[in-house]
Amino acid sequence: MLYTQLSHQFDLNVEIRVNRTGNPDLDSTYLRIQIINKVSKSVVQTIRKPRHWIFPDLYKDSNNSRSYSTNFNSGKTVVDDDF
Repeated sequence: MLYTQLSHQFDLNVEIRVNRTGNPDLDSTYLRIQIINKVSKSVVQTIRKPRHWIFPDLYKDSNNSRSYSTNFNSGKTVVDDDF
């Protein structure tokens, strides 16, 4: 899912991926977050996180996200202390 409204400088591409790298620090699936420059469209950084405690359904709809810098969904109710 591509998030374009969370930052003025960057877009975020968030995906749950299958671990084909053989990296023992990652589960069989992991969360990949790419930080993309809005102007040049180049990937600035890629972050890979083990999928522990990550619920995939949260990433299927951009309305589940919130940004205090762009005020996107900033007034949305916070559930389970998720800031």
